[in-house]
Amino acid sequence: MRFTVQNLVFYFATAHQAKLLRCAAAFWERICFDLDLFRGMVEGVFPEVGLGLAGDPLAQEIAQEALQTEDVNKLYLTIAESLNQAGVKEATVIRGDDYTYVSFANNVFFGADSSVLTREGQAVLNAFAKAIAPAAGGIEQVNIMSHTAKVTDNSQINPQTIRKDRILSAMRSAEVCIYLQQQNVIKPEKLVDISYGEYRPIADNSTEEGRIKNRRIEFLLLDNGAKERDLDEYYKEFKSGEYSNTTVVTVGQSQGSSQDGGTVPADTSAADEEITSDTGNSAGTQNTSE
Repeated sequence: MRFTVQNLVFYFATAHQAKLLRCAAAFWERICFDLDLFRGMVEGVFPEVGLGLAGDPLAQEIAQEALQTEDVNKLYLTIAESLNQAGVKEATVIRGDDYTYVSFANNVFFGADSSVLTREGQAVLNAFAKAIAPAAGGIEQVNIMSHTAKVTDNSQINPQTIRKDRILSAMRSAEVCIYLQQQNVIKPEKLVDISYGEYRPIADNSTEEGRIKNRRIEFLLLDNGAKERDLDEYYKEFKSGEYSNTTVVTVGQSQGSSQDGGTVPADTSAADEEITSDTGNSAGTQNTSE
């Protein structure tokens, strides 16, 4: 069910028709994204409904979904600014036709060979959660994707290496997913954790610099109604430069606002160089020193 202001009006209409119409009209003319503010508007017209809203799970869910309608097309700017304010550097945030993509270096969240979220990683996820909360109603799914790097040529043959890599990659994506779920900003059924291991590289694994780039955590936030595609298809879009005007690379400090209130996109040349998918690989696994 897609919750709208009309649904909310219908829910209360039978008992409070005249008063509700005045409240709904005011709300319709001036959409607000703060549930407490909306509740205050309701109570200002008829206090008894305010008490009912607070105590009725269905009414509260309808109201919450109706209020979480921030334009998802501007979500990438909100995320980038929130990360900049949190001091996060070199995170890539891209807005596509029906999705928002965010990529972090692995060391933002985890130490080497560890799946324990660092305090710094938790702070970054707090900033990320705060940024996506207003648009949660417009997001159908959040893919949380963990990647590692291929360190040795026999990493895909050695059983111990395969096991270690797979488990580490899976645990990292799960830990990020669990922490984000605990923030209660988006429905848990929308959160999906995926571990690709070493099998979706974006740089050359033969160099240390390339392996550092390959060790990463990515978020793919799909709009309502978006059709999910293979990850390599998204990488090809990034590399093509099609979304260079809606790409931001964070610098770790607030970048101010443009005239419409959004973060000013950064120079995207670094992002274009970084995202170069190896489309010859398929499934998902991982490696040793991560």
